Amino acid sequence: PERKLFDRSFNGLYPPGSIFKLVTAMAALEDRIITPHTTFSCPGYFRLGSGSRAFKCWFPEGHGRVDLYTAIERSCNVYFYNVGRLLGEKRLAAYARKLGFGSSSPVEIPTAKGIVPDREWKKKARGDKWYQGETITLAIGQSYLLVSPLQILRMVAAVATDGRILEPKLVLDASPEKFEETKLGIRKETFRALKQGMLQVVASDRGTGQLARVNFTKLAAKTGTAQAPPGEPHAWFGGFFPYEDPEVAFVVFMERGKSGGIAAAQIAKKAAHLYHDLEGSKNLSPARDR
Repeated sequence: PERKLFDRSFNGLYPPGSIFKLVTAMAALEDRIITPHTTFSCPGYFRLGSGSRAFKCWFPEGHGRVDLYTAIERSCNVYFYNVGRLLGEKRLAAYARKLGFGSSSPVEIPTAKGIVPDREWKKKARGDKWYQGETITLAIGQSYLLVSPLQILRMVAAVATDGRILEPKLVLDASPEKFEETKLGIRKETFRALKQGMLQVVASDRGTGQLARVNFTKLAAKTGTAQAPPGEPHAWFGGFFPYEDPEVAFVVFMERGKSGGIAAAQIAKKAAHLYHDLEGSKNLSPARDR
């Protein structure tokens, strides 16, 4: 209430939570640390060593043995703890920066940079060393990581387009030639795996985003429920549709919204219906009325 005019979409900075698992998966696939069929067992917790504390999965009973597709579908923390340990914080941070996290967007108004933490950042910012436990929490979008909704939107759009980055602009006429485009240089096989997992998030009856399912198209997405004490978690839901030939990339962010798979997913479903209805009315209207 005290910051009514603050533009959270461009300048709000928040932990992304599980929606960042897409970055972790991308890094691990691209560096061939894992394949989509690599499995890890989730008993409901993860330990770095026999004497270390338990890092919990959001599902206390555990997901059992899961591959990458199922880990994205059910947002298994333990799977991505394992992947994060194999990757290391340096590679995680490098891929995050490759996707635009930690830097301003080249839009015509000021945008927040956010924080992509790594060993060097922590030494400079905190005067302390980096711990392995911080690597595995970074892998699930926590640690010191801070991002804006615009940066998350840029990421899911890149997944939808197999690595094309369309830089945001303020325009009156949104014709395609007005947008600068760059390529990430990531293999199509990597994006194919990410998109399959995101489709299962919504299409599967065990997917964390099933409440966003619509009956007129296939919608692919990733949920995020980001812990941000002392208040309730933030809710994220980002994705794209149609699945086969994407037209729209979106992100729903609810500050203190509790659950990305409940509150944010249901808003995304309503927005998809509105877009569908609007496009249908355009097709039925005379050209002069569009």
